[in-house]
Amino acid sequence: MVEILKKTVTPLQRIFVCVDALDELAPRNRRELSESLQEIARISPNMRIFLTGRPHIDDEIVEFFSKAVRISISPTQDDIKSYLEMRLKGDTTPRAMDGQLRADIMRVVPEKISEM
Repeated sequence: MVEILKKTVTPLQRIFVCVDALDELAPRNRRELSESLQEIARISPNMRIFLTGRPHIDDEIVEFFSKAVRISISPTQDDIKSYLEMRLKGDTTPRAMDGQLRADIMRVVPEKISEM
């Protein structure tokens, strides 16, 4: 697959590769993907790579992409509450939760996340 990608991207003037949630891959798979992207980037200097992942894999990213620009993004309390409200609205078993449980979720989860 890497060889096919190399042949495909080499003639292109600019290419963007986006990989979301890199931290959700198993460590072995993250390493394989990073090695492959690094190899392709070596022959295609106009390739730009955009990766997202939680902070605990930051060292791995720097290991493969030493020139990486890292941007830290943290949700606000309002972001967390909006996300929870959206997920609770989409609950497929709404009768399994009473008003008190819903209120506890809306109060406790944002507090706990803020403590992280």
